[in-house]
Amino acid sequence: MNKQRHNPSEPPPHQLADWLHQQFLRRPAPPDFHGTSPWADSNLASALTRAVLPAIDLTFTRQDVESARIGSAVDRLMSLTDTPQACARNLSRLRLAFSGYNREPHEIAQMREIAHYFQAITCHWPYWMHFLSPQADNMATLLSLTFTPLIVKVDGQRVNSHIELSEPAIANFQNMARATIHLHNAMAAPQHITQTMGSQLRHALCMVLA
Repeated sequence: MNKQRHNPSEPPPHQLADWLHQQFLRRPAPPDFHGTSPWADSNLASALTRAVLPAIDLTFTRQDVESARIGSAVDRLMSLTDTPQACARNLSRLRLAFSGYNREPHEIAQMREIAHYFQAITCHWPYWMHFLSPQADNMATLLSLTFTPLIVKVDGQRVNSHIELSEPAIANFQNMARATIHLHNAMAAPQHITQTMGSQLRHALCMVLA
């Protein structure tokens, strides 16, 4: 996904990535974890930069989307944030998928009912940045579901979108970033996990928003 400025009043695309990066870098160190820390596994930091654990496909069906019922989806996601152990174990492992749309002539980014469904879930569970693998394709999906794509072009297997950085969507995106930091505070995640995540997210966003 690529972003080009269509309106001089919009912020520069990389400004959003830089803001996110700074928020993650500024998070203070958490208090000492009592007992055996679930964050001690050295693979956790590596999970932020490459796939070291099997990905978890989080699939939403067309029936889920069209029914607009989000309860079961939110329940599934809540289990990921129940404990520090679950939060650490599933770091950067989620991949979003939507089934039942194979015969549609439009791309996922063009189907606003999917975006509305995703945003309804996000109102109850906004921790995507911690759990989604911070690769450019995942960031492209996250952005297309958070912002409004203005132009969508398909080039072979690659989908390129120009997105509108509207103020309400930017606010939603920033809320997701803040929620991730609050999650790290609540789960006593080490500072280096947050900082590495911020760097990886910034890199992916800059690729997507270039």
